[in-house]
Amino acid sequence: LDTPPRPLNSFMIYRREYQKKIKEQNPNILLSELSRISKSAADKWASEPQQVKQIYAEKARAEKERHMKLYPNYVY
Repeated sequence: LDTPPRPLNSFMIYRREYQKKIKEQNPNILLSELSRISKSAADKWASEPQQVKQIYAEKARAEKERHMKLYPNYVY
């Protein structure tokens, strides 16, 4: 039984974009370094101003709405 993935929260969206930017800047980065990148993203997220976090909260809200349309009976 395949369950749909949970919608991404604001930090997960931020981390995904952060990781993509790091990969673009360092195309030969190793997968083993992803945990370090995640830690770096978490540290940067913690220091982001509320205005930046609000942008990602809006993206998460839109993600949740899209998820609800795709999986109307989904409960977690």
